[in-house]
Amino acid sequence: MDVMKVLGDHGLSGKKMALPKDLIEEDVIQWEVPLAQSYDFVSLDSNDNVYLARKGSPYEVKKLTAQGVTAWTVNLDFFINAVCIGQDGYYYAVGAAKAAKINLATGAVTIITFSTAFKLVTVYSVEVDASGNFYMGCQDDTYSYIRIYKITSTGTRAWMYSTNTTTSNRSSAGYLSPTHFYIRVSIYIHKFTLDGTLVWSNFSGDLYSPVSDPTNPDKVYTLSFFDGLHQFIHYDFSGSGARLNQTPVTMGTTNSWEEAAVRIIGDFAYATRSQYWYKKRLSDFKVVGMYQSANLRGIASDSTFITLSPTSVRRMKFRYKIK
Repeated sequence: MDVMKVLGDHGLSGKKMALPKDLIEEDVIQWEVPLAQSYDFVSLDSNDNVYLARKGSPYEVKKLTAQGVTAWTVNLDFFINAVCIGQDGYYYAVGAAKAAKINLATGAVTIITFSTAFKLVTVYSVEVDASGNFYMGCQDDTYSYIRIYKITSTGTRAWMYSTNTTTSNRSSAGYLSPTHFYIRVSIYIHKFTLDGTLVWSNFSGDLYSPVSDPTNPDKVYTLSFFDGLHQFIHYDFSGSGARLNQTPVTMGTTNSWEEAAVRIIGDFAYATRSQYWYKKRLSDFKVVGMYQSANLRGIASDSTFITLSPTSVRRMKFRYKIK
């Protein structure tokens, strides 16, 4: 990584800095697991277990323990559009016509078939509440624009909200609080009550890997593309909402929110989207650590990170050391 280039990207070029001349970067691979095929989705649970899912055939979900040991592999019979770890403690792999509800410990699968009263074409994002209800940005076969669906734990549709956003704009990840569901459609973040009432849609920006502020579930840390820049943003979604703080970050050229990851650890936020990893101090939003690499896809509770390539998945530690 060219440290001075990245500092320049953040407006810090020309500043006087004292760095030990023998300071070098070091990557420590804690474990590496070879993969026989590529995967598209990476998720981590609260214990740092890693879940991989593959969209296309063979449709598959794999769990690796925090130590890199394969715990189970599940084979499915449908294209996987979106995944999440639900608030009910299950892993969900969601397709257009059905979803797999997977026990995190055992890999036991329950298939939830969606009602034939509607027909989804694709699912862009999914969140699942503590009762097993699905909240999704999706498209169905009767409407050429994006719709927001709530589907019950048994597969019936609870409510639907129609937008006038073309499918080419898609929708970014959703965020589910105890009382509301938030999702970006086109350039606006929408706030819904859990029974489907639109509260507002008045924020420009994205929700890339949104995570709850530990002090308040209606406050969110997320990556976003806003004001023509990649940004790390702190939102307060209570009431009419507010953007509390933001700072530009270099996130590379990828446009896929599926590759974004944000994690709050103590007084710091860690954020990545494939090509860059940042450590930010929450008190002032200053960058206090950075790393450039490829295939960065997840952040563990000890600030190690997960990389995913077509041939392997790794858990790695980045640090500076003196020669």
